[in-house]
Amino acid sequence: MDKDVVLQRFLTGVPNRFVVASGIVTFNSVLVTIRASTGRATSIQRIDREHI
Repeated sequence: MDKDVVLQRFLTGVPNRFVVASGIVTFNSVLVTIRASTGRATSIQRIDREHI
């Protein structure tokens, strides 16, 4: 996706069509394990995956 189009939409609030980018896709996320009895996080794991 063209980052300039996304930034313009964010800054102006004017809707624009996003063009899907080609190439490697990167998936970034975080896995948080929470202890149910306390509601506190017991571990935080970063997950980064690339797919072609």
